[in-house]
Amino acid sequence: MAKLETCGGKGLAQQGSKDALLEELEDFLRENAERRLCMAAVDVEHFKLDEAGCNWEQYSPSMREKLKQRQQLLIEIERALQNKEFCFYLQPKCNSMTHAIVGMEALVRWNHPTRGIVSPGEFVPLMEETGLITRLDLYLWEEVCQMLHGWKARNENMVPISVNVSISDIAALDVAQVLWELVQKYQLEPKLLLVEITESMLAQNLKMVENTIAALHRKGFAVLMDDFGSGYSSLNMLRNTSVDAIKLDMQFIVRDSESSKGRQIVESVIEMARRLNLPIIAEGVETQEQVFMLQSMDCLYTQGYYFYKPMAVKQAEELLAQPAMENYWDLRRDMTRRNYKAFTGGLVSEKSAITLQAFQILADNALMLARLDLVTGEYRIVKQDERLMGVPEEKTLQLESYCEQLVAEKAIHPEDAAQFRAQAKLELLQAALFRERRSVIRRCRRMVAGEYVWVRIEVLPCKDCSPEDPWAVVVAREEFPEE
Repeated sequence: MAKLETCGGKGLAQQGSKDALLEELEDFLRENAERRLCMAAVDVEHFKLDEAGCNWEQYSPSMREKLKQRQQLLIEIERALQNKEFCFYLQPKCNSMTHAIVGMEALVRWNHPTRGIVSPGEFVPLMEETGLITRLDLYLWEEVCQMLHGWKARNENMVPISVNVSISDIAALDVAQVLWELVQKYQLEPKLLLVEITESMLAQNLKMVENTIAALHRKGFAVLMDDFGSGYSSLNMLRNTSVDAIKLDMQFIVRDSESSKGRQIVESVIEMARRLNLPIIAEGVETQEQVFMLQSMDCLYTQGYYFYKPMAVKQAEELLAQPAMENYWDLRRDMTRRNYKAFTGGLVSEKSAITLQAFQILADNALMLARLDLVTGEYRIVKQDERLMGVPEEKTLQLESYCEQLVAEKAIHPEDAAQFRAQAKLELLQAALFRERRSVIRRCRRMVAGEYVWVRIEVLPCKDCSPEDPWAVVVAREEFPEE
């Protein structure tokens, strides 16, 4: 019976020369057409030869059946490409505080005629191995651009859509030129089409990938590093590349967030990204505990099942049709309204850099930072100092009930309680911010670290603050005598 070779746990092998083994493999392939077809689908890795000693493994019926299934899948994939059975779902990226959607990622699915929707894990690895992934990506990129063109034509709400680029795409195509021709064809701005590459791609061919990133920047595209933390040289990758944002690997979150050491690692990565002025998105967020942990580290942007699962395009359109919530600083603005070093000579646009610095200064010097819906009274806490008495566990509250709680717990000085309660009335805040278009400044004594101190509370309206766009920022700061 013919035999295949496995080398030391990775594959198969036999003691002897490479030439002899190759000759035997050639004889085997000539035995009959059916087996030759099966062998064509075997991984290349299975044929790597080891000059060390090896062991024989019989070519079993089960192996033959597995190879036949693999070849059948290739035949089905080819048919699916011809019949346009592949589609994409969209998974939102959002601000975990405001729930505002700042972008979406296009994720491939196979709409199989008999099996229904097939997940990418069943077919993408084989397509990557055989080079078919580039045909699939070309098709999906154009489908995404067609969708964005439709949104634009219908004047619908739009957010940037991320598409994935593989190392096979970069090796086979001028990716920047292909994407540029697509956005020109569909009359889109490049800022609406984000490119995601994986960290592992950089490790495979750093120079080639970096050249592609530079070419994408020259065309106006932003590039995100996906699966950050999955490799062994993440920090080195950041040092040598010019990506515009990073996505923290989901397994990195799941694996390390439960331990104190893991938490420190995650926090260090987020702090490093902040210092590099790199937006960071935590992907694979699935629990409220993970959300709270990331928020405490000032990582607001998330992608994962806790907020949104991948959804059909129609469902995504319905979600985007809901009234948008403006953010004082959000990923969408930073990612799509910046100027790139490659074609402007500046690291980021002056406006973007000033906005980021202003937000950081505001947050660093605040006892509490929150968002207030002046219509509903919804009060969303962004940051709060642990020294404050009456710190709630919940991040989303009702303003008036929250203020009543502070008074009841004597977190507000008893002499200031009546005035504090009256000044928290929504109708008073609406009159000032909606009609008079001015900020509101209040002062009271609040319990901080076991003693009452004077606190300055500012309610700042968003641009064009109105009942239709009712959001305001609330900042509480300790007021020192020199102020």
